[in-house]
Amino acid sequence: MKLFKFLFFISFLLFSNNAFASSLFLSTDNNKINNNEVFIVTLNLNTEGESINTVEGDLIYNKNILKIEKINIGNSFVNFWIEKPDNKIEGLVHFSGITPGGVVINKGEVFSVIFRGSRESNTDISLKNVSLFINDGNGTKSNAKVSDLDIKITENLGDHPKPVIVEDTIIPDKFSITRTQDQLIYDNKYFLIFNSSDKETGIDHYQICEYWSCVDGESPYLLSYQNNFYYIKVRAYDGNGNIMESSITSPYLILLVFLIILIISFFGH
Repeated sequence: MKLFKFLFFISFLLFSNNAFASSLFLSTDNNKINNNEVFIVTLNLNTEGESINTVEGDLIYNKNILKIEKINIGNSFVNFWIEKPDNKIEGLVHFSGITPGGVVINKGEVFSVIFRGSRESNTDISLKNVSLFINDGNGTKSNAKVSDLDIKITENLGDHPKPVIVEDTIIPDKFSITRTQDQLIYDNKYFLIFNSSDKETGIDHYQICEYWSCVDGESPYLLSYQNNFYYIKVRAYDGNGNIMESSITSPYLILLVFLIILIISFFGH
């Protein structure tokens, strides 16, 4: 009887652990394609009731069989990318993102990839080095489950590669920018925080302007001007060149400009 209870208790623990383990899985509308055809693979998260705030890992594919045409983060639930998914290394897409406050979802898109089959073959796309962190304030790792995706590419003689057409005429979402400072960041110097999103082609890059000087950058951004007189503009560009911008102006600068106009107006009469 004691042995039965012990085995039942162990089974319960194992079942509970697996029942609440979050999972990352790959999906596609078509895993049987012709050579030179494009297809979309989506990385999804099922939190299985857990609240997850960090997702990271590597998407692995055979670079001799598959080619990446485009990576799209426009539909992602991830709010802040520590490392945006990219294809700097052929055969690997590394990703690391945070959702402050956590997220509980059954099928949330992390990002999607447009692949093209380059030759007839059977291949797979897999996930490695995956880490999911629970939103419990302790940095606890979830017992993450992953699944691979099998792809079959068949011969398609005589066809030319089909172009990838992404139509996007919608500007990125409105966003706010915050000028702040923190003793733990940039030695307590003023820096900028901002974040926009785009549901079609995703945010491609940002441009930060302090007065007339503009450079490309990411959030958080260390400001060049550390005094109380500032005018800052941030432009968000999506993957198709559409732009959304936001700006902030120092109240001291506004007051100074108002006084100058007032003085000019007074002496002008």
